Formats: sequence, C-alpha cells, structure tokens
Amino acid sequence: MITTRLKEETKELHQAVENENLAYKIINHTISADEYLILLKQNYAAYSNVEKAILKHEEKYKPIKFELLLKDLEQANTVIEPLYTSFSLKNKDQSIGAQYVIKGSSLGGSFIAKQMLDCPQLKPFLPAYFFSTDKSAIKDWNQFTRYLKENEKLLNHEEVLLGAKKTFEHFLKIFITPLANQ
Repeated sequence: MITTRLKEETKELHQAVENENLAYKIINHTISADEYLILLKQNYAAYSNVEKAILKHEEKYKPIKFELLLKDLEQANTVIEPLYTSFSLKNKDQSIGAQYVIKGSSLGGSFIAKQMLDCPQLKPFLPAYFFSTDKSAIKDWNQFTRYLKENEKLLNHEEVLLGAKKTFEHFLKIFITPLANQ
C-alpha cells in the first residue's frame, strides 16, 4: 500500500526533521519566546514554498498551513522575511507526496498545541493558529489517506514517494539553516 510505503520510506527523513525542529522545546516546556518566533519563521519558510508548489499541480488545494503561520506571525508583530529558498514539484503525483507531509504534520501539530498551554513563555502568543487542536485537520488527514487508498492503482508510487522525500528534505534544509534575523 502507498500509505505504508510513504510511512516506512520517509521514516528516517521524518525523524531527522523532528530532531532539527525547535518544536521539541514546546513538548518539554523549555522553549523561549524568541525560539518560538524562530520556529514560526522556519515553518513559514518551509510551508509557504511547499504549498505554493502544490498549488501549481492541484488547483483545489487550499494553502491552509501557510495562512495559519502568517496569522501567528502577524499576531506576534514580527517581521516576515522574504523567502529565497526554492522548492518545486514536477507533477501531480509529487504534489500528492508533498501533501502527505503537509497534512500529516497536522497530527503532530495538534499534540504540540496541547503542550503550548503548559509553556508560560508562550502565553502571549495564544491563541495559536498553526499549532492547533482544531479537529478539521484530523478529518482532512483521514480524507487524504482515504483518497490515497481509493486511487492507489492510478498513482505513480515512485513519484509520490519522491514528492514526500523532497518535502522532508526541504523542511530539513530550512530547519538547519539559520534565518537572517534570528
């Protein structure tokens, strides 16, 4: 099954992204306000590029993550730097792989959102929009995995996997590269 292959064949990249991501500091309640702003900016850089690339192949795709990050950054009155990183997807199947990463991240984001409530340094940033306990993200993930199962024979599995791997690699690059105004 494509969902099993995606999970298994991106496992190491997924773990590498989690290891480089400041979100673990939310989970262990040690994040500072400055680190949270860096995390938002990194996510903004990563998600905006990926969602724009998905839109080139999926007209019906809604760039929700990018918009939620923008709301969080505006709420924090922070400067949003121009994005100079490049990211592209070659076809619809690669965009489906990218969506696997984007939509799957909502599950972790829901857990992180609950942990934010126990981080006193993050109180000024609440309510948060990107890290959210909104149940629609889980519903969206379930619909997406159903789509993958129903269309399994129509998808080019290698291209879907390539899109997911490219997305994780892009995220990793963003998380290990210092931002201009950190």
